[in-house]
Amino acid sequence: MGSTDTSASASKATGKRRVPAGYVIAAAIVGAIVLGLVGRHLYFRSKINAELDAIRKAGFPVTLKELSNYYPVPRGDNAAGVYTQAFAKFTDVTPWGKKLPVVGSAKLPPRGEPLPEEMKADISAYLAANAQALELLHKAAAIEGCRFDVDFSQGYGAPVPHLSQLRQAARLLELRALMKVEAGKPDEAATAIADSFSAARALRNEPMLISQLVRIAVVSISVNTLERVLAKTTLGDQQLTDLTKAIVCQEKQECLRRAMAGERCMGEDLFLNDFSRYGGPGTRHVGTAGLIWKWSGLKGKDHLTHLKLMGKLVRAASGSEKEMRDLRKDSQNEVEQVAKYYFVTKLVVPALPRSLEEQLKAFARLRAARAGIAVERFRMANGRLPDSLDELTPKFLDTVPADPFDDRPIRYKKLAKGFVAYSIGPDLKDDGGKEFDPGSPSAPYDITFIVAR
Repeated sequence: MGSTDTSASASKATGKRRVPAGYVIAAAIVGAIVLGLVGRHLYFRSKINAELDAIRKAGFPVTLKELSNYYPVPRGDNAAGVYTQAFAKFTDVTPWGKKLPVVGSAKLPPRGEPLPEEMKADISAYLAANAQALELLHKAAAIEGCRFDVDFSQGYGAPVPHLSQLRQAARLLELRALMKVEAGKPDEAATAIADSFSAARALRNEPMLISQLVRIAVVSISVNTLERVLAKTTLGDQQLTDLTKAIVCQEKQECLRRAMAGERCMGEDLFLNDFSRYGGPGTRHVGTAGLIWKWSGLKGKDHLTHLKLMGKLVRAASGSEKEMRDLRKDSQNEVEQVAKYYFVTKLVVPALPRSLEEQLKAFARLRAARAGIAVERFRMANGRLPDSLDELTPKFLDTVPADPFDDRPIRYKKLAKGFVAYSIGPDLKDDGGKEFDPGSPSAPYDITFIVAR
């Protein structure tokens, strides 16, 4: 008894107690989890840093500040200033809205048919109200270098009002071209079309996808205007040659590559700043959930997935048309899979692969137009249509341009009245030069350039 009492007294004196084994095990498990999460975080951080270093070494930007420097400043005059002056002179279309085609809700007559007299009067009044703007657009078109004042520090929130205004400029120039044809002034109509292509050129270096999609839209307006003009008049050989040069200028893949590089920077900003720039649900706004996203490795995996996918898209936009087609399919399939699991990646990447197809369609439209111009020049020189596009080389074409959807030569077909040059388009089916019908958008069609005269 005395010995036991002495031991108990000693234990109390020292104040020591045994820690339950369950607590020790729990602490060890928590410690292991923490170490595992930290290790996972550091692993992804290392991988991400390596990807970012490789991007910079390849000459591409990573941060929004770098993106701003990636948008080149013209060495000489800057067309953006003149375009901005022109935009300020645009007259509100509202008073004419329902009466005007192209910029309003009225419909143009079919190609080759004359404009109704009442419509011509309304277009003339609208063009007169925009006379100063048109002269400034012509002045801006003569300046090759262009950089608009875009505040990239705002990321996806950067204001870009010039995009809708450039589209409006192309529509205004289309009306001018149509009226010049009606007035029997084909040379001035050709100048209006060339100015429209120049409006598209103004966006070629802007490193945002929305900018390049607007550029493609302006190109489409310009080509459609050329179709309408050629349906009613003959342009001189010099005008056709100049328009060919304007078209070739648009056939550059660097435009989309810059856009993809810019989109990658925008996405990087979301990861680096946790949406704080947008007031969205980043880790600075969702507390515990955000910390879990960050320290569980989900953010790192999301970030790395974004970089890998964007790398594929930048390579696709930089490569051959076959690579663009193949990587478009691969990246689209991959996006559909990862979008289920990764929060930020599914926000910013899903629509991007489809832009590769839009670029291919733009190439197809431009090449069909270039072939069509060459056919026109041949007809003027020989008094007949060629039997095939091979007859156009080397005098009117260095080589017959390739269809970007299958790498075969652009197709050509004589019509009962005129001809069609065309691409088979993204469905990869030759529909015999069938034109897209807005009334039946799901019907099969080719990407066409038609001169029905």
